[in-house]
Amino acid sequence: MSAYPGEWPVIQGLVAIQDPRYVTLNGFNVTWNSGGYDEHMFKINGGTDWVLQNSEIWGARSFANLLVTGAPQRWVIRGNVIHDTIGGESDVNRSHNLYANTGLDATAGLIERNLFFNATHGTNLKLAGPGGSDSGAANILVRYNTLYNATQPMLIGDGSRNLTIERNIIGGSARGNLVRLYQLTGGGIVVRDNVGFAGSSWCDDYDSTVVCGTVNGANVFPWDPRFDSLAGGGFHPQDGTAAAYGRYAR
Repeated sequence: MSAYPGEWPVIQGLVAIQDPRYVTLNGFNVTWNSGGYDEHMFKINGGTDWVLQNSEIWGARSFANLLVTGAPQRWVIRGNVIHDTIGGESDVNRSHNLYANTGLDATAGLIERNLFFNATHGTNLKLAGPGGSDSGAANILVRYNTLYNATQPMLIGDGSRNLTIERNIIGGSARGNLVRLYQLTGGGIVVRDNVGFAGSSWCDDYDSTVVCGTVNGANVFPWDPRFDSLAGGGFHPQDGTAAAYGRYAR
């Protein structure tokens, strides 16, 4: 499913896609219109062999710009710009750009070549459930993304398991830590070979069973990528080392 050539359509409002199968959503742009704080602006529930790519998703005044849930099988989020989740309350931890609450039976997820920025009431990427060791995200490869400016850019929590986080640029944390392990009990978590900057620490594992030392490997921190700008058309690293990481890696 793609936009008509030369057109840039935008859906204003709440979008829910139930059980998509063998479909590619290309240029599927969504922004906020109205709704309650407890409603996810764009929700994909379950499905198999689906792709969301080359889309812009922004402006949610709710829990998330994009929620993936319902144990999807073989799914891809690629080449999107997901930004400026505004939130709808004063809490600075509950409104996310991408909330991957896939459930532990999900398989073969891929999040790559996306740009996430401005989640000042939450995280750019949350890989977790609503709470407890029986919830979370599972079996996802997160690679070559750029994440910037959030309360915490990335959170991995609950029973999440079998996640690989690599070759990303992660920076701009209001809380200080770039990656948060929150009450994490699941295994098979690897956070390796990423670039981090604009934070006081790479990882925080306060109140987590799984600790930073068991998941981290060879991350480059601190290392300023020297972005050309901090707007939607920017975030191109001018630093030679960082140019091999993130959305625009070459």
